[in-house]
Amino acid sequence: MVNFLTEEELKKLHSTFSYFDKDDSGYISIEELRDSMQSLGHNMTDAQIEELMKTVTVDKTAKFIKYSEFLNAAMHKKCYINEERLWLAFRHFDVDNSGYITV
Repeated sequence: MVNFLTEEELKKLHSTFSYFDKDDSGYISIEELRDSMQSLGHNMTDAQIEELMKTVTVDKTAKFIKYSEFLNAAMHKKCYINEERLWLAFRHFDVDNSGYITV
């Protein structure tokens, strides 16, 4: 679904990811997440930070958030996937314009 984001939306999400990724490693660590959330005024407990990590990461034991996982979570949270984008995606797979997606 990332293909259906505008260039401006992707730039904004990348900028947000960079804000959290303090060491510019391409990943957000637990410490970076905690520090960034605190700087935004969200004082979260260690348990809350760990739960957030589990919610966002594919590997529930991960200690880092990958950019792709961040995008997925951000798209879900910010509701970037709206009806118009869903129809665009549907029409992409409805290659014969039948109103159905066939294999």
